[in-house]
Amino acid sequence: KSASLVHIRAYSLPSPSSPVAFPSPVRCIPSCPIPEQKPTPPPPRPPPPPDRRRHDRRGGPRGGASASQPHVAAPAGNRAGCEPVRKAGPVTMEHVLLALHETEAEREARIRDMFAFFDTAGSGQLDYA
Repeated sequence: KSASLVHIRAYSLPSPSSPVAFPSPVRCIPSCPIPEQKPTPPPPRPPPPPDRRRHDRRGGPRGGASASQPHVAAPAGNRAGCEPVRKAGPVTMEHVLLALHETEAEREARIRDMFAFFDTAGSGQLDYA
């Protein structure tokens, strides 16, 4: 019953007096000028895709380097508080031990302590089984 009453009430509402609830901008007061709208410009074009061709050693560098970019050189004079640039060279185990501030025996003992859990027989050898 309640559903049918709601249905009847929905159709028994009075119809609006005017079919347009809000007047369109064309029907405004005659003294009111209608502003002209400029057409919107098209969106800018997307940038072209990057060049994915690879060059050989004679044609240019490979990877992210670009042949058109000059190499940035370090300043000639040392700045105050800056260390001088070190020459690139091979890194040896002596360099690593000096950086860690430990001797080779201390390093060996530290590594054995870390992996002592795997030494089930207590023989000093790692047992992976």
